[in-house]
Amino acid sequence: MIRAALFSILALLPRALTGQDNTAELLDRAAKYHADLDVERELVLLRQVISPSSPFVVTHDQRVQAYKYLGAALVVLGQTDSGIVYMRAALERDPFVDLEPQKFTPAELAAFAQAKRLTFGLGVRPIPFDTIDPRTERVHFTVMSTHSTALIVEVRAAGAPAGVMLFRGENDGPRELQWDGLMPNGR
Repeated sequence: MIRAALFSILALLPRALTGQDNTAELLDRAAKYHADLDVERELVLLRQVISPSSPFVVTHDQRVQAYKYLGAALVVLGQTDSGIVYMRAALERDPFVDLEPQKFTPAELAAFAQAKRLTFGLGVRPIPFDTIDPRTERVHFTVMSTHSTALIVEVRAAGAPAGVMLFRGENDGPRELQWDGLMPNGR
């Protein structure tokens, strides 16, 4: 009797262990459901990811991805206004976010374009430590504005009154910049 009970518990253990998820797995499954147009299942997973009571750690990038897919899923369900709200939430957190045309429908892309028109975002991609290109002796990075704007990009030491002007002018979209790593005093 004890042996049969122990065997039953051990037989269920692998299923219980594989049933444990993390945020990355939930987002991967949600993306697969989106591709299969199984929006109802997708919404359950995405709402779990963005829920304050989620048992999993949700990184900034994962939250952006969840908002992006949640917005797209709502557009598929005909709830375009709600979808745009979530797409705007993604853009507000990361102006570089975009919808891939091969993964999303024209209606989803149109809603995302509307969300972009309604959301002003400005960002700089994080610059990894030690990123000077040894061939050019320059640091390359990207700035982004979701709308046309007068943009000034300057590098300066914390608390310094002046720095190095890298860009001044009109900008709309991504802009690649480079810097030689030197301040005005040559250091």
